[in-house]
Amino acid sequence: MRYYLTIIIILLSYFTINAQVKVYNNADLDSLVAKHTRLAAKTNSYLGYSIQLGAFSGNYSKSKAENLLNDFTSNFSDFTVNIVFDSPYYKVMAGAYIHKYEARYDYELIKKFYPQAIIVPYFIDVKNFIK
Repeated sequence: MRYYLTIIIILLSYFTINAQVKVYNNADLDSLVAKHTRLAAKTNSYLGYSIQLGAFSGNYSKSKAENLLNDFTSNFSDFTVNIVFDSPYYKVMAGAYIHKYEARYDYELIKKFYPQAIIVPYFIDVKNFIK
């Protein structure tokens, strides 16, 4: 039996297998890989929530975002506000919350003055919580 298996292995080793691997470009797959790479790069962050005050694209979008940020900080000085560029949008984000229900309290206050504000998932920088 052992000799039989040895003979089969020797015979199979003489045959060559020609195989071809074809790789096709897929835009959806490339987009998914790019998104995974971008998310994996945020090692010092936590998926939480923030209040998005506005998102601007097109002409003068950065200056519109800066104007909204300045207007918001003049009305609400207690909030941490920043502008995030997520192509093609400049987004004005206020606050950083671990849970959505924490954001609801501030959201109810903000939406009286900024009705376009929404609560969105947001990567929170962990360094902001370490004191």
